[in-house]
Amino acid sequence: MPKRKNRELTHFLKSYLQMFAAQSSTEPVRLERELELGEKFSLSRPTVHQALVELEQEKWILHLPGKRGYYTNPQRSSPHQQVFGIIAGNADARFGFPPFLSGFFGELSGAMLHFPELLQTSTEEIYTTIRNYRYSGILWVNPNPVFYPVIRQLIADGTPILVADFYTTELPFPPENYALLDIAVFVRQCWKIFQRKKYRFILYYTKTDHFFLAHKAKAPANVRYEQIRSADDLARFRSDPPDMIFADGGDNRYGELFAALETWEVSRLPDLYCYPCAVHKMSPQWKQKLHRKIFFVPAPRKFNDEYRLGKVSAKRLLSLVRKKDNKGELLYEEVFFID
Repeated sequence: MPKRKNRELTHFLKSYLQMFAAQSSTEPVRLERELELGEKFSLSRPTVHQALVELEQEKWILHLPGKRGYYTNPQRSSPHQQVFGIIAGNADARFGFPPFLSGFFGELSGAMLHFPELLQTSTEEIYTTIRNYRYSGILWVNPNPVFYPVIRQLIADGTPILVADFYTTELPFPPENYALLDIAVFVRQCWKIFQRKKYRFILYYTKTDHFFLAHKAKAPANVRYEQIRSADDLARFRSDPPDMIFADGGDNRYGELFAALETWEVSRLPDLYCYPCAVHKMSPQWKQKLHRKIFFVPAPRKFNDEYRLGKVSAKRLLSLVRKKDNKGELLYEEVFFID
């Protein structure tokens, strides 16, 4: 029986391959190699292999006598299958939010998800490529602002598209076309911890202004609360160290933060709150140096918030699809699929 974590990781990879099989021709088509799929979705090779084994058992893909690798099963072709395009960040087919996607997919009742890799450079080329996929609807998570013109163009032509965002409080689209993560519960939880510790000076290490502002709004009047965007900003606090640093950063940013703090005297090190992924950038010496001073932001709450936003996003996107269908209009009637 696969572990729950592996099921979550393989869920969206399987959906992508199912969509690929359904869209394939009546002749078997070879799938990408395990290594290529792993690089595309940031998954380990054993996790990719597990997904392929499950798809073979479910008869979505098959082995051909005398040939290596997996091939699509023409018998599973279903041209009328409802397919949703899932795009994240820089549109490179990588999706780093399995909890979010689990909540999203749970509301779609049998629809397929496709993760396109958009390598085009111009707005018009990307727009045309997305339209040519003939999606039933599109979800774009945390889009890079350079893609905002594409999204606006898709909205203008009536394409059912929803933007889900974790990192901003407003987006330049009609309200019905986006859903945002409400971090109020998470902020309240954090400040209960901070108040028990009686911190009086807190630094928030983040590039995300609305996370900082949400926390600052909750801070008591007697707590000094400041933001640093870069680990280089720490230099000015060496002679005025904070009681605590709340670090909201990815792997590389955590590495930069730890490197900057390594130069501090042990006696002046603040408490440090990080997300669990920070452990990948911690050396044994660093763990010893931070003994009893490092804490991890509780992952279950983060998981629940992402999962909840996924469910909300699915419902909002389905309402946009129904709204379009009820108008009796044909989507993509003037767009032709280009191989």
